[in-house]
Amino acid sequence: MSIDTISPLEEPGQSISRNPFRGRSLQAVLFRFSGPAVTGILVSAMYNVADRAFIGHSAGPDGIAAVTVTFPLSIFIMACGILAGVGGSVLFSISLGRKDYNKAEHVLGNTVTMVFILTAGVAFAWRMFLTPLLVLLGASGNVLPLARDYMNVLLIGAPIQGMAMGMNNMLRATGKPKLAMLTMIIGAVMNCILGPLFIFGFKWGMKGAALGVVLSQTVSMTWTLANFLSPSSRYRIRVKYLMPVFKLVKQIAAIGSSQFVMNSAICALNIILNLTLVHYGGDLAISAMGIVTSVNTLVIMPVIGIAQGLQPILGYYYGARYHKRMLQFLQTGINWATVITCGSFVLIMLFARQMAQVFSGDDALIKLASHALRTFNMFVPLVGFQVVGGTFFQATAQPAKALILVLSRQILVLLPLVIILPLFMGLNGVFIAGPVADATVSAVTFVLLRREIKKYIK
Repeated sequence: MSIDTISPLEEPGQSISRNPFRGRSLQAVLFRFSGPAVTGILVSAMYNVADRAFIGHSAGPDGIAAVTVTFPLSIFIMACGILAGVGGSVLFSISLGRKDYNKAEHVLGNTVTMVFILTAGVAFAWRMFLTPLLVLLGASGNVLPLARDYMNVLLIGAPIQGMAMGMNNMLRATGKPKLAMLTMIIGAVMNCILGPLFIFGFKWGMKGAALGVVLSQTVSMTWTLANFLSPSSRYRIRVKYLMPVFKLVKQIAAIGSSQFVMNSAICALNIILNLTLVHYGGDLAISAMGIVTSVNTLVIMPVIGIAQGLQPILGYYYGARYHKRMLQFLQTGINWATVITCGSFVLIMLFARQMAQVFSGDDALIKLASHALRTFNMFVPLVGFQVVGGTFFQATAQPAKALILVLSRQILVLLPLVIILPLFMGLNGVFIAGPVADATVSAVTFVLLRREIKKYIK
């Protein structure tokens, strides 16, 4: 169904009297908002890949396995920051579209409070039981002490990570995508400097790698918060709005719940995945999947950047009730996301072995990781459509539908496949579960999105 078939609709002047997108083409607006987001988030993904590569060449396959085992904990901390950050930014954008600027600032203040409380509380609880928690996640033998050293430092900086990520979403919602990009690039550059310095220069190993991450995120957080604390900023963090208001917190949590559940589901999935990998392939299999995860981050993050840039645009036009333009932006976002995933598919199929060599010089690991990369990403061209489709429901304040898509990908489809397929196919069944899930969830996304578009056309 083509969105262009919608009958012409005149912009309601009173609803979008100060429309920041007026007079610009679809491509220009999308690039203005998504371009910086894609750049920033891609740079952020690249420094995470570089960090894992540094660890792989200093601590070997066990170091990569340690980072992979602790990854679910990092995801859950990120999920807490995203719950408030994404939910707050969507509600903020809708408030701006409705010209309710006082509510927008109130949402900003409550978002800051939510991010800090959630991430600090989770980090404190996990530090109390870190060793048994890591054992439960699959760390044992040589991997356990490396994982413990890494997470002990990361948990100290958990509120910093959550605040940097959550408030970056708010920056984009205020119409400052370039500044949001710069905050991510600054953190990435800092980590690319501090990581090898601490790992190879000071010989601090896993602790040094984690410390580099925390310090770089501190710089990003400081840069971001400075914008909202500046007297010249149009939208500021005000003390009177920091006190949580139940109604606002409930709205923020409801809108951000789909992203929170998605990341929590990814956390649960990675736990089951790691335990399955240990059972069928040992620590080497976990290291191989760690490489797959790192490479896939470079594939998915640009798509997420497009979705993040698209989110305030969709939220604005939804709030202003200008649905034709909203759907046109949706189609443009899907097109560009698909271009990225198709290009990534070609690169992975052609250069999987070379990608694995970036992380390790171990021949056995390189061979297994290159096979896993090609198998797991057979249907990666469909992922762009999935991500943008889910963002549409989130941006239009339909968390239930966004939640259905999230649960379909991580819990209802992929998780059972990770458990069932290895029973018949061994370790290879874990890798095949990825493309089967991508194909299934893409079909579900298509059905839900088609119904939504028909509703707006009517």
